[in-house]
Amino acid sequence: MKTFFRHFGATGLVCVALASVASAVPAKKTPAKPAAKKPVAKAPVKKPPVKKPTIGIKETPQMTGAVGRFGELYGLKSGFTFQILGARYSYDAFDDYSQLYPEPDQKLLVLRVALKNNTPADLYFSSTDHEFQLQASNNELYTGSAYRLRSQLSNDYSPTLKPGQGIGQGEDNPFEVAIPIPNGVTISKIILKKGRKGSTEEVMRFFVAGTEGGDAKNIIAPPSVGNGKPPFKPEGFFPSSYYEFKINSVTFTSDPIAGTEPPENRQFAVVNITYKNATSKPQGYYDFLAGGLDKVAFTDADGENYPASGDIGVLKASSDERSEGEIAPDSEKTCRIVIPVPKNVALKTLIIGSAKGFRWTLDASNWK
Repeated sequence: MKTFFRHFGATGLVCVALASVASAVPAKKTPAKPAAKKPVAKAPVKKPPVKKPTIGIKETPQMTGAVGRFGELYGLKSGFTFQILGARYSYDAFDDYSQLYPEPDQKLLVLRVALKNNTPADLYFSSTDHEFQLQASNNELYTGSAYRLRSQLSNDYSPTLKPGQGIGQGEDNPFEVAIPIPNGVTISKIILKKGRKGSTEEVMRFFVAGTEGGDAKNIIAPPSVGNGKPPFKPEGFFPSSYYEFKINSVTFTSDPIAGTEPPENRQFAVVNITYKNATSKPQGYYDFLAGGLDKVAFTDADGENYPASGDIGVLKASSDERSEGEIAPDSEKTCRIVIPVPKNVALKTLIIGSAKGFRWTLDASNWK
């Protein structure tokens, strides 16, 4: 000890003492981290059920309107009571004053309506003031106001009705309006752009049966011809613009027709057709086929097209003279068109229609 004190002195002694004390103090323990809590799963949020439209007032950000039903009677701001009695798709000429018909790849939605003057004075019916707007399932919109009374057809008809007088109530003389739409479109909503009397409404909406939120009463009937997918069987008459036509026969020949030889390795397919004027006005033969022969064609299984011969044109049924002139209402004519086709190719379809009207795809597999 003396030796230690002599070498290190008092300072060394203090250091030894402090070291002894430090070794005697227990080391502090680092507290353990608490275990991570698992997140509590949240209950799924339930979406409110989609409300179906009901008969009555319905408001939207765009327009305020009522939801309507076929067969129900509604008083309009125009002073008329109005109802939709039925609806159908159609490929026929509408035969109104504007001579409306479906163009290629179009069809018509035809509404049968009835109205009555519900005022104490004579009341003029304006078709443009009672325009319809159609909404398709893809939200595209189509408008139209081509009205006709069956007994008037293509005559200019702008009625002024006496108090209590109505039109369109009877099935024998329907009052109809037609709107053209693309052929592949399905209409989900029919909108009359006129609100109900005594309300702030601007329109009436009719939700179509079979579509989302549709009313089972608001049925659009399928077309009487062409209901289904092509190709169609070549049976009966098919409407196209002002006409209806049917295929009587298809024959094949390698002989010249109207002084024209078939092209090399080809033969002529001769299509015998009867067509009739489906309107109340005389129509020209040119608007039937002659003005659009390049659109009439056979196709084969490989998708190759074989158009009709424009050089030969549309021929009379029993001679090689050109078919010309007008065709009177409810009258019919028979003609021939000539289509050069390969000799050893099986034909699949015939694409045919009037120059301006709907073009049909018919099954040609049985014509050999």
